[in-house]
Amino acid sequence: MENDRFKVIIAGGGPVALTLAHALVKADIDFVILEQAQTITKDTGAGVGMGPGVLRVIKQFGFYESFVKSGVEVTGRTWFTPEGNAFAHQPFFFKYVKKNHGHGPIICNRSDILRRFYDALPEDAKAKVLLDKKVTRVDADKHGVSVTCADGSTHRGHLLVGCDGTHSAVRSAMRRRAIEEDPRNEARWDAEQPFLSTYRCMWGSMRQKCPPDYASETCSKDRSAMHYVGLDDRAWIFLYEKLDAPTSGRVRFSPDDALAFKDRFADWALHPDYRVGDFTKDDMISFGASLLEEGCCKRWFHGRIVLAGDAAHKVCPQAGMGLNDGVQDAVCIANKLNKIVSAKRGKQAGQAGHGLPSTAELSPLLQAYQDERIKEMEMSLSTSAAYARWQAFANPFYYFLGRYVVCSQFMTYVMHNLIAPKTFCRFLTLNYVETEEPFKTAVPWLYPIDGGKRPDV
Repeated sequence: MENDRFKVIIAGGGPVALTLAHALVKADIDFVILEQAQTITKDTGAGVGMGPGVLRVIKQFGFYESFVKSGVEVTGRTWFTPEGNAFAHQPFFFKYVKKNHGHGPIICNRSDILRRFYDALPEDAKAKVLLDKKVTRVDADKHGVSVTCADGSTHRGHLLVGCDGTHSAVRSAMRRRAIEEDPRNEARWDAEQPFLSTYRCMWGSMRQKCPPDYASETCSKDRSAMHYVGLDDRAWIFLYEKLDAPTSGRVRFSPDDALAFKDRFADWALHPDYRVGDFTKDDMISFGASLLEEGCCKRWFHGRIVLAGDAAHKVCPQAGMGLNDGVQDAVCIANKLNKIVSAKRGKQAGQAGHGLPSTAELSPLLQAYQDERIKEMEMSLSTSAAYARWQAFANPFYYFLGRYVVCSQFMTYVMHNLIAPKTFCRFLTLNYVETEEPFKTAVPWLYPIDGGKRPDV
């Protein structure tokens, strides 16, 4: 592959993979997406939250104005006991987020995100999104990487990015290669199942029973629930339950398992006028259940293989940080690839392969990506873990936080004005795409998109 254009193979076709695809289009870097599903926009999964940082990246991609209409901006929140007693209500819970960062968080249906991201790709880029491509084998040499799929097809590129989720085939293949090359790596590497689950979740996407922009949390010992109401007659419930013991194993839940999970919460209040049990099976458009893995891998890359999103790190979903973290991974990778590939393009006239980054040249780039993102993930992991535990009253300390502190007006002010801005303002953007800033903000962004001075990343 010495004479080819630099090409990225992306395993997985979720939001993080499509984010990376858009970023590579903007950098004029070739790619192919290998998605094991037979459709890119199947209506599975539930609501997904996105902060203003993601919206600014979408602005750089060029479809912010149409995309933002697909989600509802969350403004307030009500906290209930399971019996229906509202112990806190803040109709403007996210007002400081909007003031400081220009826009409150929005929640969209996952399938709508996928559809809009896919539809916004140029036609030639859409042709690079290949379906029914389950990764079964990964090979690499000094020139590139080769991926074989279950259908027998083989795809060659110069870098493989595993955006294939919690149970990543790319992560497993990377681990195997590292150990084959040096058996001592088995002790240095992450475990085959690197994440630990303490809670499980039942999620449902269903017809709404109240107007949009309603959000609630229902809190109890070792159990909790969240409810959001979006646009287009769509609402979501998330039911959380602590496991008898933490596990790093994988558990599959059948549809009957998910419905039985929901039945255990049937009398839990979600709204002054209805409870979990008022959503029948006929109301649900899609539903399921899963363990909630938590953790961060120590090793995000090896040779020409690198991980992003849930393949590299996993947080509890209550704080809504998962997709936001994955988007930053994709942007960070794209920024670093654009820098080295652009520099190499100026050397194409030399010997064969002179314009392509070598494995040795990619290694420090990927190391920097790993180091930078692991550092940022520390806050996301700790915040998400704490959110899950104060919502489920995990111990007396978390009970006090969840029942009296976190939902208070004072703590809302502190969190959204003194704590969160330090993280929000650092949200990465593409450093090679200039466009108009979509928001007026009280807190300046560290990485402006309108040509302003920014740190080198």
